[in-house]
Amino acid sequence: MVDESEYMVNEFFILRPFRGRGIGEEAITKIFNEFRGRWMLFTTLSDSNKKTISFWRKTLKGYTNGRYAEEDKELPHFGLSKVFNFNNKFK
Repeated sequence: MVDESEYMVNEFFILRPFRGRGIGEEAITKIFNEFRGRWMLFTTLSDSNKKTISFWRKTLKGYTNGRYAEEDKELPHFGLSKVFNFNNKFK
């Protein structure tokens, strides 16, 4: 996979009993703040990932003030994916 990202997230999982409490958003925000630069996040584009995609949209909208890109993209070894990109280098 070739792109200009410096950081990438594909696997991010919160156990069901802890979902909806802001734990995932708090954890990923700490990670984003620790590593500044160009980010790529992606997840499988499927009906079973609708909540995951919704989580990323909500979290990235808040974190970037809506300054992120989203696209459906065919990724080598992963297939059709929902891809999010943003840059927090100057945040």
